[in-house]
Amino acid sequence: IKDNMKVVGERVLVEQILTKKQSKIILPGADKNKEMGFDAKFTVLQLGNKCPKGEGEIQVGDNPIFSKNVTFEGVKVIEEKKEAGQLVKSVAHVIVHYEDILGADNEQESII
Repeated sequence: IKDNMKVVGERVLVEQILTKKQSKIILPGADKNKEMGFDAKFTVLQLGNKCPKGEGEIQVGDNPIFSKNVTFEGVKVIEEKKEAGQLVKSVAHVIVHYEDILGADNEQESII
């Protein structure tokens, strides 16, 4: 999906794909009886000009793991799919601060 957004400074443009929940996700500190309605996958699309670059740093294509208090800024919905009036998939591009990324897990999907 092509987008013309551009990030500056220590910000990162991330693609967020939410799909209707297929598995149960339990977040640390969350109420274990409360289920989330969507599985989430994130992929880094672009790094701002002041983000660290090089080996061992977050790269375009990585699946970031976010801090507990991450703030998604500059949300731009790219695509939404509904079935029977219910949202089943949403693709959005969001901007986060580099410091809110704790690492990357490229072996499996990222979760929120």
